[in-house]
Amino acid sequence: MIVPSEATKTDLIAIAGLSAHQIAVIPHAIDPLFARRPSAEAVKAYRAQRGLHNPYILYVGAIDRRKDWKGLLTAFSQIRIRYPAVQLVIAGYMNRQRSNLTEVIEELGDQSGIVLTGHIPDQELPLLYAGAELFVYPSWCEGFGLPPL
Repeated sequence: MIVPSEATKTDLIAIAGLSAHQIAVIPHAIDPLFARRPSAEAVKAYRAQRGLHNPYILYVGAIDRRKDWKGLLTAFSQIRIRYPAVQLVIAGYMNRQRSNLTEVIEELGDQSGIVLTGHIPDQELPLLYAGAELFVYPSWCEGFGLPPL
């Protein structure tokens, strides 16, 4: 039996007489943190705090070799020809042993407009997403892909 919460599991044990090992808890996919869109004022303040004064394209997730960094950065350089003020914000922890992102950035030359934030605390993510003009997820392979969800 698959249930969405420990409370439901407890109810099934108490009411239906199931044993705990017969029940697997798999929580809903989206954290309640993302259930409501932040206010425009909160997004504006967050963008100012992070120094994101221009429109930005956002990537959130693992920074590793499963992602198509070269494709993303090549596309971004083409976008910048037409929209020179746009930024590319790449948010996530970078494992340098599992990513060639910094090498690809250096290889393509123009690094202006690229913002590497590092890890963003979960509480800030709704503000970061809400402030973006566009979300991108350039992936070669995914087990699930929670950030786009």
